[in-house]
Amino acid sequence: DADPDTLASLRGFRELPAVWTIQWDLYVVSNGSTPQASRLIDTKLAAPLQRLSHSAAKGRPSLAFRNLLRGWRFGLPSGQNVARRMGIRPIRDDRDDPLWLYILNEAQEQHGGRRLGTVGGRIVAEVFIGLLAGDNLSYYSQNPFWQPELPGTDGTFQLADLLRAAGVAMAASDPPFPVQLPQA
Repeated sequence: DADPDTLASLRGFRELPAVWTIQWDLYVVSNGSTPQASRLIDTKLAAPLQRLSHSAAKGRPSLAFRNLLRGWRFGLPSGQNVARRMGIRPIRDDRDDPLWLYILNEAQEQHGGRRLGTVGGRIVAEVFIGLLAGDNLSYYSQNPFWQPELPGTDGTFQLADLLRAAGVAMAASDPPFPVQLPQA
């Protein structure tokens, strides 16, 4: 089993313990499961992130401060400027919010914090598309016009269907099953 100290730490730069797996039925609807409720997206930092330990923060005690500094060092545009460049009418057009704060505010204002807003959602989608396009072995690179051939239970093809087709265990009690690849 994994060392208990390793399990307590969320610091990176190490291999994840084998016991850390994703229980997918808590994130996607699968065979009638109900995904786990999550907190709404908002601009409030959890208390531990407001006062990081000195070793984790390297002299910068707040995640908010570290995000502001990182954005300034990288020269990130404001959220309002990103929205304008995307051709989207920005929220709170009378000011310039740091991009990360803009995305949190946008989620709150557009969707009550239940999901990302227009700018935040597009950034996430474009990152995934960029990763797929940059991977020469991805379905997107190999066949950009690929369409799922296996319909889901309701005639559509959802993320849970893709995970099942890939042989991913959905619930904690499910053993992983071998992937059956089509014969060429």
